[in-house]
Amino acid sequence: MALVQKILLLSLTTTLVSSCQNIRVRATDGSIVIGRSMEFEQIPGREARTYYISESAGTSYTMAGLPNCAAHMTFTSKYKIGRIMEKVGWIWLNTTMGGINSAGMSGSTLYFTGFAQFPPPDTVRGEECSHAIPQTSVVLWVLANYRSVSQLAEDLKKEGDWNAFPYVWNQGDLYMETVPVHFVFHDAEGRSVVLEYTKQGRKVYENTVGVVTNSPEYSWHMDNLRNYPQLRRRDWPGFKWTYNGTRYKQEPLWTGTGLSGIPGDYSSPSRFVKAAALITKITTPTNADDAVVQAFHLLNAADIPFGIIGGPLGPSDFTWWSTVHDLTRRCTYFRGYIDLAVKRVCLANASDEEMEIFPVDDRDFEGGIVKLN
Repeated sequence: MALVQKILLLSLTTTLVSSCQNIRVRATDGSIVIGRSMEFEQIPGREARTYYISESAGTSYTMAGLPNCAAHMTFTSKYKIGRIMEKVGWIWLNTTMGGINSAGMSGSTLYFTGFAQFPPPDTVRGEECSHAIPQTSVVLWVLANYRSVSQLAEDLKKEGDWNAFPYVWNQGDLYMETVPVHFVFHDAEGRSVVLEYTKQGRKVYENTVGVVTNSPEYSWHMDNLRNYPQLRRRDWPGFKWTYNGTRYKQEPLWTGTGLSGIPGDYSSPSRFVKAAALITKITTPTNADDAVVQAFHLLNAADIPFGIIGGPLGPSDFTWWSTVHDLTRRCTYFRGYIDLAVKRVCLANASDEEMEIFPVDDRDFEGGIVKLN
């Protein structure tokens, strides 16, 4: 391994506590919108670019070779897919960060440091060879094969049946030997599940609250919500006490007291609580258009500016990009860190014949600022 790659690997593995979040917004008319932000550190010596890629139904995908398998596993997509991919320098990374398909399913890959565990590639052998995918392609596999979370959940119940859901093995990416991740899936009916692989095996959770962040396990985050029963939308009435038979009361002279005690730091547990409080207390949007706007504002609440989080070798995590998937209309809205203008790509308008690639962040202030004088 070249010296620059060793330095890069060291910097990534010593600060790998990346922050991501995924939220669900349901409108009054039944529209389902999924917000997702991607927080990661700056990659030393490399320029990372993010792209939205649309691929037609019938696209074939080939997985990486395995030491004990004679042939590569391949599969063909049943649906048109729009997915978010990263390119570092001239190299496309393996991981599908998130996406949507033409059936109204969405999936996201989020970091799960310290808990994710996948078997090494040399454990795949025999019949598993034709039913095995790396963790970097789990979201791609689901988007290629499923039209609903209910369908996916049924297959995930069949533990050990690789014909139902593939054997998932560990693949390195981003100059790392492993990518510790977990997954969340949503459909246009509003159902959602979280999929985690730990040393205890495969776990599937019904995502009732509509929020996923990072470590610890989803079940821990849900238990942690017990610590915040006071959070509500309506303001609290004020502080009351009695002194020498006289009652006193100090009314707040500001709004927002109903959310007193809501966490404000950028840790995964705090971001989970904050997102859960906001999406469950906020006014329900009327339709998909309103839900998309609301989702972006909710994502803003956890936006991390570059330089506010420091790592051993300099600035660490910041918000690379944000996406909002409208599962009802099969459209994706996205923006980057520098170019804050929101762009939209709808699968109905994407090519049925060939791949299309759209940059998420143009890295050009002119693209996001309208000059009025």
